[in-house]
Amino acid sequence: MVLMPKKGNQIMDESLSKIRHERSKRDFPGLRLDEGEYVEFFFKRAKVCLYAILGGVFFGLVIILFGFLLVLLGQSMIDDMGRNFMFIILAALLFYRLKLKKPFDLLGEASKRIADNDLDFHIEYDGYDELGRLCSAFETMRSSVQQNNITMWRSIEERKRVNSAFAHDMRTPVTVMKGYADMLQNYMPEQKLSREKEIQTVSKIRNHIGRLEQYIESMSAIQKLEDLEVSPTFIDMSALISEIKESASIICGENGKHFSVDTIENAGAVSIDRNVLLQIYENLVANAVRFSQSEICIELKADANNISLCVRDDGQGFSNEELTNATKPYYKGENTSADMHFGLGLYICNLLCKKHGGACTLSNGENGGAVVTATLKNYS
Repeated sequence: MVLMPKKGNQIMDESLSKIRHERSKRDFPGLRLDEGEYVEFFFKRAKVCLYAILGGVFFGLVIILFGFLLVLLGQSMIDDMGRNFMFIILAALLFYRLKLKKPFDLLGEASKRIADNDLDFHIEYDGYDELGRLCSAFETMRSSVQQNNITMWRSIEERKRVNSAFAHDMRTPVTVMKGYADMLQNYMPEQKLSREKEIQTVSKIRNHIGRLEQYIESMSAIQKLEDLEVSPTFIDMSALISEIKESASIICGENGKHFSVDTIENAGAVSIDRNVLLQIYENLVANAVRFSQSEICIELKADANNISLCVRDDGQGFSNEELTNATKPYYKGENTSADMHFGLGLYICNLLCKKHGGACTLSNGENGGAVVTATLKNYS
């Protein structure tokens, strides 16, 4: 054994240190490390490499394990799993095609048409499952919306006709009053009119003003009738018949006309709006009194569905034009005298009948005379 002096060992250590520094400069340029830093840096790099190696080994083991499972399961089981998955997909597609596609298409198309304000169609689906009930509910909704639109449209058109008739009838008294006013303005300053003539002219103007006021009141009455809500209650037919006879006796007696009432005895009770029926009845009887010669016949019948009120007179009857237009607002027929009647009686009757789920029809009797039949729904 050769013993090196202590100084030689120191020289050797310095040489090794110098070599390590040279290697660090070569392997890691830009680094300035002493011996302790070099060792710490080396272990960090080694740790990163170790983690990378372990990750690769783990991933490899997973792949080997998956391959091993494939070998154990066998190709046939894999094929079965694939076939089962395809079968599920095909079954879902077939179910959609047979059970879902048609109702979905119907509902989608219906929604699009409703959005375009087109309600003139029907949803027909024969299924009795949840989708069938959904389509049925959608059809009910469509039908209700369509019916509401039709009712609203008819109401608007009816209001237009009323306003048009009202404006037409307003022109005459306004024109007459304008003429009288011009006459007074032209002749009164020069005193060309006698005192009596001035009083007559002012009186005529007042009469026409009163007529205009009645027109305005009639428009207000029509508005109230259009907003009327029918409130049916159970009424005994015998009591209703007694009330009709008493009312007819008063109306016809004051005008010197004879009347007869034909009813069904022991008809029991009916469910109607009493006020609506009596208002229709009074309008029909008053109209018959104006045009009859001497006789008026009243018929009141009821069944499980409807109540029928028929009023006949022995007058001239309806002309062809009147049969078409007599239920329109402010219509005055050929035989109407120039009195304070505005041609609203039959229009009001027709309006109230429709409110009560019925109708008002006009005809002529076999032996002449007018026949007006009002039908109301029996809500019992």
